[in-house]
Amino acid sequence: MSHHPYYDRCKRCVGKPVQIRDNRGRVHRGMVDRVSPTHVFIRPFQEPVGGLGGGPGHGSHFFGGFVLGAAFGIALTSIVAFGPYGFY
Repeated sequence: MSHHPYYDRCKRCVGKPVQIRDNRGRVHRGMVDRVSPTHVFIRPFQEPVGGLGGGPGHGSHFFGGFVLGAAFGIALTSIVAFGPYGFY
């Protein structure tokens, strides 16, 4: 069984911050949570409200000044650009 061209690249980025552009022009930024043969699941970054992270018990985690939300899947076939996302 052959995998989509982005499959191996996504697998190498599990636990790392990435930026993904899909075929509808949307840009997704977050941490790669897991990868299946058909989808990459990311936990999106959101700027913390009031400068504070959601913290334990709020369904999110604090990371580098950003809040990580619940993971969602992006179809590998919809990805047109994939790369690391840096913090400055």
